[in-house]
Amino acid sequence: MQEQNLPNKTVKEETERFLTFLGLCRRAGKTVHGTPLVCEALAKRKPPCLVLLSEGASAATAKRITDKCRFYRVPLLTVAADTERLARAVGKSCALAAVAVTDESFARELRKLYVIGKASSATEDDG
Repeated sequence: MQEQNLPNKTVKEETERFLTFLGLCRRAGKTVHGTPLVCEALAKRKPPCLVLLSEGASAATAKRITDKCRFYRVPLLTVAADTERLARAVGKSCALAAVAVTDESFARELRKLYVIGKASSATEDDG
């Protein structure tokens, strides 16, 4: 019985590590928060290195962010967290659908953590 709970705990731990590292990015001043500000940042001369979208974002917001990221060729990751959890990760008290990371090294590490989390969830699905 405990073996079935172990992979699920690993997925939660990996998601928590991802969101904790995102909070570190914010404290370093390397993030942009909120859909309007993320869209504005994407249109700048030096766009963000990575955009994170909450899986709890509305369909219209998801389409808007996805289309902008595709147009400006910026990587987009859909995070397994609702809008409130994503907001808490970056120290905000309201719902937050999108966060952009402006530093390449932070973005690279977040992509690594994201892949590790996806590998953990794939292992859970297989088992």
